Amino acid sequence: QVAIGNALATATAAMINAQHKVGNLFELERPAGSMMVALEPIKDMLASTGAHADQRDACAGGAPWRTPLILHTATHEVGRQLVAKCPGCKTHIRLRGRAPNGVDWTKVASPYWPAWARQVARIWSAAIWQCRQITSVDQAPMMITDGNDTHNDVLRNSGFTPSGGRSLK
Repeated sequence: QVAIGNALATATAAMINAQHKVGNLFELERPAGSMMVALEPIKDMLASTGAHADQRDACAGGAPWRTPLILHTATHEVGRQLVAKCPGCKTHIRLRGRAPNGVDWTKVASPYWPAWARQVARIWSAAIWQCRQITSVDQAPMMITDGNDTHNDVLRNSGFTPSGGRSLK
């Protein structure tokens, strides 16, 4: 498991470093308390890109559990907009044991809460649009889906054009 974790950390850091070097925006999300940032490749990448951590709790997007998530980005203006801590919920579902349907609560809560994801995507979409207006139109597009799109829909909406005279079918 340690070898797999280090390999994934190395690949993740390489992809983020490549994006950052060509001027593209990035975000690395992890649950608060995750040991990911202790891995050397991630630690080095965060330092070299000047990324900082901002917390956004799942309940800020309406989830019935808190789940604090840490979003790392070198784009400080976006990071500040991403911050959203618990708005003062009276209770949160504790992610221990099983939900009434027999599934572990952690598994139930593992996907992003839809409203939370839409809020984050909206913030990033606006930032990328602004960045494109200010800098280059040749940056890689951000692919955002509402969850009902096919892979081809997402690629088509992102402005993707296959090379070699091919087309999306």
